[in-house]
Amino acid sequence: MFASSVLATCLKEPRYYAHLVSEEMMLICFPGIVVTLTRRSQLTEFERCRAVGNMFKIPSAEMQFENMFDEDHPDKE
Repeated sequence: MFASSVLATCLKEPRYYAHLVSEEMMLICFPGIVVTLTRRSQLTEFERCRAVGNMFKIPSAEMQFENMFDEDHPDKE
């Protein structure tokens, strides 16, 4: 079993997610769900991932995945 799958089983609802990022790929773990994105993912793929997060009451502003390849938490001031 992948570490991301184990992590996804440990996350609590609502409002919790984790992301594991490398240079070209990101695994976003929500409770019971893992989404894979790449630096080359289309905007619609990022939007679908945010829609999954919204199911867990995570604000879209906290899920700027397309920017997280270069900055860990772009929503922080």
